[in-house]
Amino acid sequence: MTKGGDPSELIAAIAAIRTGSAYVAEEVRFAVNQHDGPNETPEPTAAIISPVTLTRRERQILGMIPHGVTNRDIASRLGISPLTARKHRENLMRKLDLHSGAELTAYAVRLGLPSG
Repeated sequence: MTKGGDPSELIAAIAAIRTGSAYVAEEVRFAVNQHDGPNETPEPTAAIISPVTLTRRERQILGMIPHGVTNRDIASRLGISPLTARKHRENLMRKLDLHSGAELTAYAVRLGLPSG
């Protein structure tokens, strides 16, 4: 779910979770489809998140994003300020050429990163 998502999706998400299924908001599914065109060849995960591209801290934060962890929670877990956590998210979006929180979440989900 995203903050700006349709409130009616919340009911569907809760129903899915109660049955043990996963739920991905329509906005996130759209972002994934926009980012992964049908003619694009998927890149290997290692190439997408190589150490040259993302810092260790950015990879840690990227791993938390699909779990809905807020900047405040990221800051608490990593011993950094919430503003620093926000800046890391901004840097991730810039480096990965993503333009919304939904796209960043979809990207992290697609990679299947472990939470960190």
